[in-house]
Amino acid sequence: SYAPVRDIEQQLEYFQKQIAKDLEQPEGLGDDQRDRIDKNASTLAVLALVLAHHDEDSPLKASATAMIPAAQRLAAASQDYKQAHEAMESLRKVEKQEGDPSVEWEPVADLSVLMKQVPIVNNRLRRGVNGRRFGRSLNQNAGLAATLASLAQASALDTTYCDDEEDEKAWHLICSDMRDTAAMVNAAVRDMDQKGAKVALQRLAESCDACHHRFRDE
Repeated sequence: SYAPVRDIEQQLEYFQKQIAKDLEQPEGLGDDQRDRIDKNASTLAVLALVLAHHDEDSPLKASATAMIPAAQRLAAASQDYKQAHEAMESLRKVEKQEGDPSVEWEPVADLSVLMKQVPIVNNRLRRGVNGRRFGRSLNQNAGLAATLASLAQASALDTTYCDDEEDEKAWHLICSDMRDTAAMVNAAVRDMDQKGAKVALQRLAESCDACHHRFRDE
């Protein structure tokens, strides 16, 4: 419920399009493009992980587990234009392949990269929810909220930033709150409830602040 299948499918397509756009540069990749490809490919791996474990049916579900390693290879190849281009082509092909259905809930991307992606997605969502065109951007906003929820779910699996058991408890609570609050934004958007979405976004900001306060030195 925190990330409906239709929103995950939409975001899988969106992030692939963003990567393809960065790979259109005939002169190769600049630092900004490399950075975006790394973050977007890592996000694809997370979305595929959530889709693989989803309790809703999806035409892409069978291939989701094959998409995870393909997205990981793309993230790893993000610094080199030729390798990234080849990895992107491989990623497109696995959408028609079935992967290993026994994939585990485990970290699939570098946590520091995911944490850099969170504010980017959050800022786009905030603009969409607070904007006057709220009603025209429902699909985009719902997808962004589902992406944040998925990033939170995946981040909870990785305790890299935690020094002890107390840190781990705090980390899991923060990630769970972020996931559930992003789900509230998603639901409000789908209900065309702009006021409710704004309230949930405010709570989401508080969750982010709590994370920065405790783990910002990482």
